Formats: sequence, C-alpha cells, structure tokens
Amino acid sequence: MPARALLVVGASFSLFVAALAACSSFTASDTEPTADANTGTDATAISPADAGADAATDPCPDGPLGLYVIGGAVQTEDGGSTEAETMLRAPIRCDGSLGGWVVYRRMPRGMQYPAVGVLGDRLVIAGGFSDLPKALVSTIYTFDHGPDGGLSDYTPRDATGLTPRWRSAFAVAAGELVLLGGRDINNNVVSRVETLQLDGDTPIVKARAEMDQQRERFAAASVGDRIVVQGDPGGIAGAVVSGDGDVTGWKTLSSAPNFDGLALVDGTTVYFVGGYSDSKAVSIGTPTTAGDYSIVPGARLDEDIAAAAAVTSGGRFYIVSGSLGRRVVSGTFSTSGLVNLHDETTALPEARLGHVAVVF
Repeated sequence: MPARALLVVGASFSLFVAALAACSSFTASDTEPTADANTGTDATAISPADAGADAATDPCPDGPLGLYVIGGAVQTEDGGSTEAETMLRAPIRCDGSLGGWVVYRRMPRGMQYPAVGVLGDRLVIAGGFSDLPKALVSTIYTFDHGPDGGLSDYTPRDATGLTPRWRSAFAVAAGELVLLGGRDINNNVVSRVETLQLDGDTPIVKARAEMDQQRERFAAASVGDRIVVQGDPGGIAGAVVSGDGDVTGWKTLSSAPNFDGLALVDGTTVYFVGGYSDSKAVSIGTPTTAGDYSIVPGARLDEDIAAAAAVTSGGRFYIVSGSLGRRVVSGTFSTSGLVNLHDETTALPEARLGHVAVVF
C-alpha cells in the first residue's frame, strides 16, 4: 500500500497561536510523550518495543510501516509557538486503523512547512522555515527504511541549484520529485518548478517550466504523469510531466479559490478538501479523454477542515491535526465525496500546523 498523495499545508504565522489555542487541548493524557521520549539526539529512534503500539493488533506486515507527521509549529507553554523538532509516528494496522502515536525521532532541525516526498524507497525532506537560524537552505535530507522497520538515520545532501523555500509542495510524477511554488529566502511567493533526481548520492536538480501563477499554502497531488494543485491565490490548475521530467501545459481547471486545503488521490480521482476559503467544501477531479481534469462539487463535510495534513493509503485517507487539533480523522472515498469519516482512537501527542503527513 504505497503512499498515494503527499502535500504540505499551512496557516500564516499570525494565525498560529490563535489556531492552536482554538483547536488544541494540551491537557495531560496517557497519549502524550514522556520527557525522555522527547529529548533524544538527532536521528535517534525510539525502540519499537517502547513505541506504545497496541500489542493485541500488530501493524500489517505487508503494508506501510507507519503514518508519520513531520515538521510544523507547536504551541509553547507561554502561549506562543515554535518549530516542531520531532517526527510523530503511528503504526498502520492490517485493518487500516492506527496504533498509538509516539515521538519517533528528532528531525535534522526544527522546521515549518517543509516539502516531503517519497520516491521509491526513499523519503525526502526539502526546505522548511527554521527559527534558529532564520534561514532556508538548499540541503535536503533523505531517509531509507531502517532495520527496525522504521526510518534509517537521515543523510544530508547538497542539492545545488534547488531554490531554498518553504510553503512549497512535492509531487511525484514520471519517476521524479517535482518541487512546486512556495516562498523563497527573500519571502517572495514564487512560481518556480524544479525536479529532483536521486539515482545516486548526489541530487540532480533541473529547473522546469514555471507554474501558472505564484502559489503558496496550496495542496498538490499527482496521478501518473499529471500534477494538479489548488491553493493560494488561485483555483485548481494542472500540468503534464513528460518522460524526461519536463513540466508543461499548465492550465486552469477551476476558478474556485481555496487555500490551506488538502488534495487526496484515489486511483485517478483527486479530491480537494476543505481550506480557509470554504472549510467544508469538497471538489472532485476526474480525468477526461483529453487528458485534463473535470472538476465538480462533492458532498460537503460536516465539520471544518483547514491547515491539516493528509495522506492516502490503500483506499483510505488520514487527515491529521490543523483545525482538528490533536485529532486524526480517517475514512474512504465514494463518487459523491468522502464517506465513513470517523476519529481514530489515538490522538496526537500535540497539535501541529504547517506540518506534513506521509506513509512510509
């Protein structure tokens, strides 16, 4: 059950504290991490034996190893916010439900709004805003599958030519990672598109045709050789990635604006979910014979979803934190929209904004 869709979403920094305070409960509970679990050295994994998973239901041995939450902002004791320095992990069981969440390992550095993608058997983190130091770097971090069934130690790689940025997004198409949009080191919103190849130890970066407009706080998904995006400031647009990695043919598919929403993929169908412009909206994109996507409205959600992270795996989606606070909601797809929505029984140790969810 490979991960089908990866995205980055976030709220503006001025919304962090208000959103975290409004949607989060930071009272003590048995799902929160211990101090020891949150103070390891870089790339030190917590032993699976200490991970708090439900021993009565083992994680599915042939499926994804776990659902990870990477980066973002967390609330501090004084009511402010700071960059998350840890990854969270929950095992995915054979029935698709989640085991207990744990603080899995330290990040290479604290970061908000990183771009995270999975290419083959490698997880890649690029960009992201760090308060200490307040800089964006072109270094990327890669993880392989570790011997314990989780992640290996990270490897920093100098991706020369990659534009340092945050609030960007990765999509995977034509065998390459495609980095889209975001804000650059001068805090300008950009339309840049670059592809990243990882065949060897040295990343190969190539500049591609730019997006239809400058975008940030947008959702991105890929289906085969197609990329579709929705978010700030415009509506839904799509492009084609050729066999040599070139990105061409950006075209507006819908003018409906939304930002800080989600893009979920089921087969060849893309579901655009929530966002601050209309937090209960669902738009459904299906491929046409001409190779474009037809966008139609789906059944509206029963609750507001914005600034969350989400990932699709094995026909099921998982929506994590953001406006949901510490909650994780999962469900399945139908031709009319999202169905069978329910809360997972285990809550996150902490609420996050500007984070990414990935199955690996």
